[in-house]
Amino acid sequence: MKKIYFYSVLFILLNSTIFGQITLTKSYVQSIYNIGNSIISHEDTLITNLNIGEPGNNTWDFFNLQSHITVISTSVNPATSPYISEFPGSNYVLETPEEMMGVPASFYSYINVTDDAFNVYGAKMQVTLPNMTIGQKLVNNPAEKSFIFPMTYLTEWTDVFQFTASSFLNGAPMNSYTENHRKHYKCDGYGMLRTPDNEIVQALRLREDETRYEAATGSYEREISYEIIALNGFSISFTAVDTLAPDNGFIDVRDVLWTTAGTVEVKPELLQPSNFNLEQNYPNPFNPSTTIKFSITEQSQVSLVIYDVLGNEVETIVNDNLPTGSYSTMWLPAGNISGGVYFCRLSANNLTKTIKMIYIK
Repeated sequence: MKKIYFYSVLFILLNSTIFGQITLTKSYVQSIYNIGNSIISHEDTLITNLNIGEPGNNTWDFFNLQSHITVISTSVNPATSPYISEFPGSNYVLETPEEMMGVPASFYSYINVTDDAFNVYGAKMQVTLPNMTIGQKLVNNPAEKSFIFPMTYLTEWTDVFQFTASSFLNGAPMNSYTENHRKHYKCDGYGMLRTPDNEIVQALRLREDETRYEAATGSYEREISYEIIALNGFSISFTAVDTLAPDNGFIDVRDVLWTTAGTVEVKPELLQPSNFNLEQNYPNPFNPSTTIKFSITEQSQVSLVIYDVLGNEVETIVNDNLPTGSYSTMWLPAGNISGGVYFCRLSANNLTKTIKMIYIK
């Protein structure tokens, strides 16, 4: 009965979209990437076959996707990001917690949103070890034009850029490789979809036909990928295993990734956590943001709240019913918050733990 109800609702909503255009606009993208917003990336590592829909009118159902790997990124102030001088013109920056050589690090992605396009300049991270600094840098030249505005059904464009990935030691290049990319994009589908969170939303399908050529080795590759973009912060992307696969129905796929906005990161582990725990934030002291990790041993209502030294609540980071697992999120203090000592308190199942954090402004 629930399935019949779902498809009945979807049919009604779908027919309503026929009479109204679905459009991806600059203002929508800016609302997703506003400073302080979280963008959560999920990967289903087990799914290998997916109904990709078809050109034209669609209903997509992604309710059964499973999140096996989850990573959180936070939109930070470009002016305070560490590599802004290497990516001038960026007006949005995403910070993603990573590890390099076993050391916690932050991976910064640099983006420029203009009136007519979403442009990705590149990304960089580095860590300092005893007696050395190592890092990685990715550069698109010119910037990769991932979307154009406004984007709607039958919007089409081609983008050509050079991609370079390099590593460095103490500021000096160690190795690098360069690929020449050509991407043809066509927004070939529209309709309604159901998300893994059981929301029904309007969406567009973007088909990407990409060729890559590495001059140094003479290697040549081609990929057909799809991205389905909803107007609520959800999007899903995947790559066809076979470039000759049809553009409709069930096909073999890989790299099934989707994003949501503003939720806490979950990192599943092979072993369930044995203790209720709130780890010391890292880095500490910090500026502009810090990562907070915690574990719960049974499903429960969880709150993670920041307080000042007077006991005043500053911000609630998590207030949700979460399953057993280890979690990670990031705190980026708002611009009106002064530097000083703050306390983070985790509460779940009548248990609490508090850590002290130092914000340097």
